[in-house]
Amino acid sequence: AVMMVPRPGGELITFVNSLERGFPIEFRIGTGSTIKGIDEGVSTMRLGGIRRLYIPGSLSFPNGVKATSPSAPTVPSGSP
Repeated sequence: AVMMVPRPGGELITFVNSLERGFPIEFRIGTGSTIKGIDEGVSTMRLGGIRRLYIPGSLSFPNGVKATSPSAPTVPSGSP
């Protein structure tokens, strides 16, 4: 999985890249361990399936996210 967030000018910044890490992202659907848009998008996938998700701000980070390190992007509230 490669997760990206847009910057104000439209440039995409990689947020998470499990392909580079060499192992998949693991989470339980519906537990709040990931954003709602991912829960909804992967809940109907088949094992081993591939899907591209475009998640609106209301299903991602409605309150925004402050970067915790210089390499992590800050996500403004309501980001598309």
